Amino acid sequence: MSKYTKQNPSPKHKELIKAYKDLHNETSKFKGISVIPFAMDIYDIIKFNDCKSIFDYGCGKGIPYKDNYKEVDPKGTIPNFDKPLHKWWGIDELFLYDPAYSEHDKLPTKQYDLVLCTDVLEHVAEEDLHWTVQELCNFADKAVFINVSTELAKKTFKIGKYKGENVHISLFNHEWWKKMITNVWKDHKHL
Repeated sequence: MSKYTKQNPSPKHKELIKAYKDLHNETSKFKGISVIPFAMDIYDIIKFNDCKSIFDYGCGKGIPYKDNYKEVDPKGTIPNFDKPLHKWWGIDELFLYDPAYSEHDKLPTKQYDLVLCTDVLEHVAEEDLHWTVQELCNFADKAVFINVSTELAKKTFKIGKYKGENVHISLFNHEWWKKMITNVWKDHKHL
């Protein structure tokens, strides 16, 4: 377990947030579309757990939840995708969070039925992963959906200390992630 916490994140965490903020200035980056391939699976989780509220942790620009949502599913991955994603799912309440995007950089003050976290944890420094996953679970009332990439991203940092490095800074295999997340999950067996 790391010595770092939400209240005392690693120095690397703070540096990375600045670097991701710079990348967010590019309109084509971090749209929040990594949730799209999982829309049907998430829909099943919502129905099975009778979820009425969602917290998307690391939502990027949150485009799938906005009026210009159609630009995120040009291949027709989601059947009858005719409204913003949370409305398509039948969700009553949505909260979006991304610490590197000013429109969504505030954490909620309550729990949500379902917490989503897609293509986020691989962007978090290894020393901050435990408290980050703990935070995800703490915000969930019924379920958590996590998807983590185990491959290099197509993006690299443009400026600063990490210039030229891949934005997926915590690359581990499936078994490593499963063990790390299970270690946190044992304290949240109600989920």
